[in-house]
Amino acid sequence: MPRAPNRNSPLVEPPPPPKTRGERIVPRERGGHIVPLAYRIEDAAAAIGISRSTLFEYIKDGRIPSRKIGASTVIRHQDLEAFLDAAPFSAATKDAQRSMR
Repeated sequence: MPRAPNRNSPLVEPPPPPKTRGERIVPRERGGHIVPLAYRIEDAAAAIGISRSTLFEYIKDGRIPSRKIGASTVIRHQDLEAFLDAAPFSAATKDAQRSMR
């Protein structure tokens, strides 16, 4: 729907909706920062605190899914979160949880 013009600007049409299949995916904001939808290998490894070679092992083993976009290999943010969520808690965390009960 066009907006009403004011004295200083002509009638402005809103941009057309994006042409997508299904739900539109947008980056999430956390604390005022935009969270990327996907990371390249170096950034994904740094984000979860492992080396590039370890990350490639996890990709090869199927523990972390990856995708190819052109020549780049990328890992979705949600796949990194799922990998971390599935990882076991450390012994110190387990001990702390037991002491809180």
